[in-house]
Amino acid sequence: MSTYQHVYRQFEKGFLGSCVLSVLLQSCVGGITAMKILQHGAGLSQMLQLFVVVIASLAVNGAIISVQSPKTVFNLLVGAQAICFLLIVANFFQWL
Repeated sequence: MSTYQHVYRQFEKGFLGSCVLSVLLQSCVGGITAMKILQHGAGLSQMLQLFVVVIASLAVNGAIISVQSPKTVFNLLVGAQAICFLLIVANFFQWL
């Protein structure tokens, strides 16, 4: 059993509690990412990055609010976290 499958099973097992934690996690991480992006100004590059972060965070929160399947919510959460993490790292080292 892969790590992905193991974590997904735990997510699915306690889906309602996982949804609450997912909203909190994604909102906090999305906010931190947005703050880090905007520390470098408000140019076109920063606005495009901010757009991507907001869309990723809204996708997760929207999937939870509209009661999508656990698999959909989990995949969106993993994808949004990956996007936010990459943008935080890129902006920490000022690569973008």
